[in-house]
Amino acid sequence: MRNGHLMILPGLALILTAGCSGPSVTNSDTTGAADQALSVVKKDIDAKKEETLAAGTVIRASLQHALTTNSNAPGDPFTAKVVDDVKVNNTVVIPLGSTVKGVVAESRRSGRVKGRAYMSLKFTEVVLPNGQSYPIQASGSSRTAPGTKKKDAMIIGGGAGIGTAIGAIAGGGKGAAIGAATGGGAGTGVVLATRGKETGFASGSTLNVKLTQPVKVNLS
Repeated sequence: MRNGHLMILPGLALILTAGCSGPSVTNSDTTGAADQALSVVKKDIDAKKEETLAAGTVIRASLQHALTTNSNAPGDPFTAKVVDDVKVNNTVVIPLGSTVKGVVAESRRSGRVKGRAYMSLKFTEVVLPNGQSYPIQASGSSRTAPGTKKKDAMIIGGGAGIGTAIGAIAGGGKGAAIGAATGGGAGTGVVLATRGKETGFASGSTLNVKLTQPVKVNLS
């Protein structure tokens, strides 16, 4: 009888051990869960490293060299330095000192008879101080030379007046008429031989680069 009890005890010990141990957990299960958690955290961090400049954002930049209609042609490149930090949600996205690049889109000189000088600029990219470059689409800047009609009229009128005076001294009324015609013709000749005012952008001019499309910027 005693020997029978001794044989039952090992069996009970095995049952109790199995009931207390519960389901087994392998190393691969714990590793997979940890990797998933790290992946979620990494995605959150990466998302915070990127900001988007919305369409309508204005980047103020100072032109680094002069551009004029009598010395620059379409396609000529130019650079401008950003003069103010551009922020999104209190985070600096485009820092002071970044570079805006672009090209002369159009350049027309003033005509000798008509046609005022005109220049327009196209902005193509922003380069951050760390070297990262982002293509941009933005509204351009343009300048048109002032008109010279008033000045031209004064030149022609002034020539006629001088001619009248000289003609009157030389030959009375008839001479005055001839002198006026001659002087006016000389003034017209000067106007026809002279181009109007040129235009452009002086070195140091502040350019307002207004984005027309959003730009995603990596902050890392």
